[in-house]
Amino acid sequence: MEPLSQDIRVIALGNPLRRDDGVGLEALNRLKQQDWSASVRFIDGGTCGVDLLSLLEGATRVIIIDAVEMRQQPGRFARFHPQDVVLPDREARGLSVHQAGLAEVLALGEALDILPPIVLYGVQPERTDEGIGLSLPVLQVLDSLVEAVSSELERLQRLSPDVGTDSTRKG
Repeated sequence: MEPLSQDIRVIALGNPLRRDDGVGLEALNRLKQQDWSASVRFIDGGTCGVDLLSLLEGATRVIIIDAVEMRQQPGRFARFHPQDVVLPDREARGLSVHQAGLAEVLALGEALDILPPIVLYGVQPERTDEGIGLSLPVLQVLDSLVEAVSSELERLQRLSPDVGTDSTRKG
């Protein structure tokens, strides 16, 4: 079998047992129900931490969907790039490779120069305590989020794998 010219990955991060933290997985499940080319892979990244780097390896382009603290109204979502993700204050939080968050993993990937072009879709959660089910504000934005990611995927599929996009690589 000839290798695919594109390897577009949609990776959902989060834990569905922590309410709105499962928004990425819910969006991923809805996206998988649509008709996509074989070049698109859907991956449940769960709470993988540093292991996210292995999920990025070999991809030509990546879309990550996650619940993200953006200090916005619950249910709002935003499209951004890895360089827009702010590392938390290490003194206040402490840093462990076993608890590495998305910001730390992306910073490590950039430092190692192994990141493919990545676009992130972050959703402001209302609740991330233990429990099942999305809050009403996050549930209400889910269709719009899936539509935005679908549009992004359609755009990426039209691009040649060697054409630059919103790359995270410098120079």
